[in-house]
Amino acid sequence: MLIPKVVGYFKMNSSKQINTIRNSTGIPVWQRNYYEHIIRNENKLNKIREYIHNNPIRWHLDRENQERIGNDQLEDEIFEHIKSALSISET
Repeated sequence: MLIPKVVGYFKMNSSKQINTIRNSTGIPVWQRNYYEHIIRNENKLNKIREYIHNNPIRWHLDRENQERIGNDQLEDEIFEHIKSALSISET
């Protein structure tokens, strides 16, 4: 339960600081949820590195973007990996 608390604390404090700088209190800075998973091999690590590196330029494909213009195949692969990992750990 430590990771959710750390992430929540980070989001709360960084949001306060960002909104203070922007003079816009109460405006959301972060997406609501996040996804955590264990990186078990070099291949998965490299896929996640690639995802993080390319994330800002892929906003036009993001499922959170109401104006998106297509699907993000890499994001879909990562979500499928997360879903399969969760279904394995829940059984």
